[in-house]
Amino acid sequence: KQIPRTAPMMLMANTCLSELVCVCTALGLAAFTLDNDLKRIQYQDSFCVFRAYINYSMTVIQNHSYNLQAIYRYVTMVYPTRIFWQSWRLQLCLIIITWIFGLVAFIPFLFTDYIKYNVENQICQAPFDFRLP
Repeated sequence: KQIPRTAPMMLMANTCLSELVCVCTALGLAAFTLDNDLKRIQYQDSFCVFRAYINYSMTVIQNHSYNLQAIYRYVTMVYPTRIFWQSWRLQLCLIIITWIFGLVAFIPFLFTDYIKYNVENQICQAPFDFRLP
């Protein structure tokens, strides 16, 4: 059987998309912080918590896209005869699960006031203690 070439391209496209969205959210946060610094605004706006949520979610999705690529490469090298694990359908399902997990995992942070506005950094962020909401 021929090894499919669609799956590695899908994984690479997923990584590129997640990287692009992650960089755009980080740039948006940096631009917002710079704007607040220039205007000397020291209070949070209505989208501050949402921007932090998107930033955290996209970071998780980006890291998991790297994991998916590494697992795919491992499977192709160690188990080359297991074509099912290399199929584009399975990889697409894993990509979708990764995006759903990344977007759902931080939803409790939106509604429990876990993400706080940090005045010194002019951004909303989760505190660095080890408690969960």
